[in-house]
Amino acid sequence: STSPLTASQWVQECLESNDIDVAVLQEMVNRASSEEDAMDASNTERKYKCFFNCLAEKANILDANGYIDVDKLDEIETLSAKKRDYLNTCKMEHDKVGDKCDYAFDMVACLSAVLDPDDENNSKNK
Repeated sequence: STSPLTASQWVQECLESNDIDVAVLQEMVNRASSEEDAMDASNTERKYKCFFNCLAEKANILDANGYIDVDKLDEIETLSAKKRDYLNTCKMEHDKVGDKCDYAFDMVACLSAVLDPDDENNSKNK
């Protein structure tokens, strides 16, 4: 399994390779997790989209076509049936996206929309 240290090292490397300020990224993630301003591909700079792709590549969770491989993900973190369903739903929606940075971002946005952060009570009204 992946140690937190490795993951944070990947984050650091992906931040640097995409020339991203971690404070700006944090701000973006915080904004995205507040309901009214969900992650929106149209107002997100390309380097942030590529950051997510960079992480996925380093985590080695992509298949030969550059799409998320649910089984590889399951090896890193055991997925509940529910999470697996969410992943497959998002994959069905986005696996045809040709650009790998757009794809990574779309998948993150899709998953953040369907996954309850704590997976406890989902009180958000859509």
